[in-house]
Amino acid sequence: MTNLNFDEAVPTMGHRDRQFRSIFSGLIPIIIGVIILISGTYLYLDRWHMSRVEACQNAFYFYPNAAVISRVDQVLTQPFGIIETRLEMTTPDDPQTVESWYSRSWGLYVREQVQNRDPNSNHPFSIPARGWEIEPASDGGAIIHLTGFCP
Repeated sequence: MTNLNFDEAVPTMGHRDRQFRSIFSGLIPIIIGVIILISGTYLYLDRWHMSRVEACQNAFYFYPNAAVISRVDQVLTQPFGIIETRLEMTTPDDPQTVESWYSRSWGLYVREQVQNRDPNSNHPFSIPARGWEIEPASDGGAIIHLTGFCP
């Protein structure tokens, strides 16, 4: 018969005394991970939304050779909401010429929206509001007040 040795086992390499850890010990890394994930998602969606707003604002009809006097961007809803942009421009052209140009440009845009609409779409096409006002300037030109809403 073999002689069995029941002495205490020699600890293996990397062995350490295991101490009781709290049930919440892994909670802090999880909370940090969730905060990082939520922050990253918010920043991504915010950048995506602002790129859409910038594209919308770049599509505004600026009268040729008009000088921008002021521009105001007002956020109407938060977050990722509608932004109202108000522009004030001046031009040496008379108000009737400016009004004619805006009416023609707006009409062409609306016609394009109607003609290029997918007939199978359930979504109505969006016709932008007539968002301009023209008034005579004191120097004989025209002042253009342009308002637009961007998603």
